[in-house]
Amino acid sequence: MNKTIKLLFLEDKISDVKLTELEFKKAKMDYIAKRVETEDDFKAAITNFQPDLILADYNLPSYDGIDAMKFLVEEYPEIPIIIVTGSLDEETAVETMKRGAWDYVLKDHLLRVVPAIKNAMRLKAEKAKKLVAENKSHEREKKYRLVVKNSLLGIYITQKHIIKFCNNTFANIFGYEDYTELVNKHVQILIAPESWDLVNENVKIREAGKEELTHYVFKGKKKDGTIIDIETLGSRIIFSGEPAIQGSLRDITKQRIAETALK
Repeated sequence: MNKTIKLLFLEDKISDVKLTELEFKKAKMDYIAKRVETEDDFKAAITNFQPDLILADYNLPSYDGIDAMKFLVEEYPEIPIIIVTGSLDEETAVETMKRGAWDYVLKDHLLRVVPAIKNAMRLKAEKAKKLVAENKSHEREKKYRLVVKNSLLGIYITQKHIIKFCNNTFANIFGYEDYTELVNKHVQILIAPESWDLVNENVKIREAGKEELTHYVFKGKKKDGTIIDIETLGSRIIFSGEPAIQGSLRDITKQRIAETALK
């Protein structure tokens, strides 16, 4: 702990606070401390003092560690709380940890208080780092989903010939209103009979991992039975622990008609 740590004591005995602070001084810990003993003062200190960590007595006349833990779990789960108490049997200690305490220290064994604080602050830093990483991952996922949703290409994931995912563009290409009409349906409903063997063979090749990327054209079938020309590009992925195909496709019927007319 290189920076000055702000500690909030929830304690009614000033003498107990002073004893604890002796351990801080022995360890040459750089800290600022504040003591409160009522609910109003505790909640005000959370907002105004903004402690890095809380040391709370398990039993107090009005507002104790149990109440504080409940409040922190609901409102400020990122703030570590360590219970410092005169006595705590093993069963109560386990229950205390389940309720939200990050650690507990007995008042007759205050040698543990500095190591407990250091460990709690380390865990706090790790949790904060993990949260930042999760938020970044979530933002990337949101951006990816937005790109997929608004893509002019039909995006899909199929597994064992079943459509596991597709965007609305994919559904619209085949004459469906949205993706919900196609998810969990067999891909054969979208393929003209004369192209089924071609598609089936390519799917087998990709799911077997024999080719990283496959590009080909096949005859598709719309919801109303209209036959269209489809160009697709796909590759093998692992989806829910099993091989699957992820790819994109587009309707090139007009392009094909134009090419035929030019010829």
